Amino acid sequence: MLNAHYEFSPSGKIVPYVGGGIGYVYNHLDQVSITSAQDAPVATINGGGWANFGAQFGGGIAIPIRDKWFVDLGYRYFDGGKYESADKIHIASGVTQTFSRHVGDLRAHDFTAALRIAIN
Repeated sequence: MLNAHYEFSPSGKIVPYVGGGIGYVYNHLDQVSITSAQDAPVATINGGGWANFGAQFGGGIAIPIRDKWFVDLGYRYFDGGKYESADKIHIASGVTQTFSRHVGDLRAHDFTAALRIAIN
């Protein structure tokens, strides 16, 4: 992803910032293995991967606590596009059955708290 970050002039001692990005996202689902309570293989569902356009944006504040040390409090929203499951389940007995694919969106809301050290 191509990202940009901007820090505003300090308002008092607090430094507000915003950021965002856009770009190529590749979502990958691993193969799912289903086992019995005794760990015997029951079935598997194949994984897959999907290329998508993705975007993220967010912002926050940096609060000074000592010379060049800050506590960051922020938020980020990420949209990684769509994914879908495979449409076949392979049962351990050798039978393969087809079912409806599960389709969804990969989205995340991140709240962060971090310690930042200014290097300048």
